[in-house]
Amino acid sequence: MGHMAPIKRPAASQQGSSQKKQATTLEEEVAPVRLMQKVIRAISTSSLPHSVKELLTVSMDDSLGAVKESRHRFQEELVQMIESVLLDEEKKLEQMFQDTEEAVHKCDIEKVTQSAVLEVAQGNAEEKKQELNAKQAELATTERDIEAKVHACNAAEHDFSVLKNEIDVITQTKEKLEAALADVIKPTKDGQGISKDILNSLVALCTAVKCDPSLLTSLPAAFGKAAGELGHFDVVVIKQVEEFIAAQVALHKESMSQTEAKVSATQANLEAVKEELQQCMNVKESFEAEAKSAAAMTEQAALNVQAEMKTLKSLEVERKSADATAEAAKAKLEMFREGTLAAFKQLAERNRAPAQESAVLTDACV
Repeated sequence: MGHMAPIKRPAASQQGSSQKKQATTLEEEVAPVRLMQKVIRAISTSSLPHSVKELLTVSMDDSLGAVKESRHRFQEELVQMIESVLLDEEKKLEQMFQDTEEAVHKCDIEKVTQSAVLEVAQGNAEEKKQELNAKQAELATTERDIEAKVHACNAAEHDFSVLKNEIDVITQTKEKLEAALADVIKPTKDGQGISKDILNSLVALCTAVKCDPSLLTSLPAAFGKAAGELGHFDVVVIKQVEEFIAAQVALHKESMSQTEAKVSATQANLEAVKEELQQCMNVKESFEAEAKSAAAMTEQAALNVQAEMKTLKSLEVERKSADATAEAAKAKLEMFREGTLAAFKQLAERNRAPAQESAVLTDACV
């Protein structure tokens, strides 16, 4: 009976190569930890019930961790559940990004609207300012008119006062002249004597009305004598004095009449100027009220402009914040897609490499 040839063992190099290939195959069948961690974090932070999250997380190594070709039906269902959760999270992030973009768009619309409101407010403020300037100019013109009217009123009052004094002087002089005719001339002609004081008053009166100096010189000698003592020259002097005084009375009456006419005209002018002054004062009061109202409206318009500018600045800050939020939401969505979703897809589609399978089979046959 012949001896069987001994079974040859693989060479050491062949044995080492086979073990290395088997180890590589096992490593390929194990899901990369970093990819799994990304998916696990996404599941953990989702809004799923705790029991569902725990189920998916615990079973992830046996489902998504297995290569695609080796998964059984239940594992496929778990992978689909994980995919559904991740797609829901993606939709939420998309919706969040859309909401932030809408917020940015809304801020832009509000800024445009607010800019228009600010422009209207600024136009209104400028209009109110111009109205105020116009009212102040009218008020200044009225004040100058009042100043002129006050000056005219003072001048008219002065003229009226002067004329009144003239009338008083003329009246008093006329009364004295009339009294001289009645109390001095007539008694002297009737032969009645007059006192020295009355004679002095007559001389002073005639001097005041500018009697002829030669007549004034003869007057003291002619008056004050009894009727039988009057000479021809005395009678002539008395007659001349009487005629002079009578003429002065007539002149003073005429002067009084003329002055009274001037007084009436001056008084009428004074009343007219006073009325014009009162009208100017009324206009000034009205303009002052209008200017005060215009000033208040101008101030309010300026405050409105400040408020609208403040609102616009607030909207600009809100716009920057919304833009930053949108950028953050966009970055979060892109990070989720490029990170978690990409990791899931890589794990979900992971297969055993064909070359490695052939090497495993070859090693097994050897």
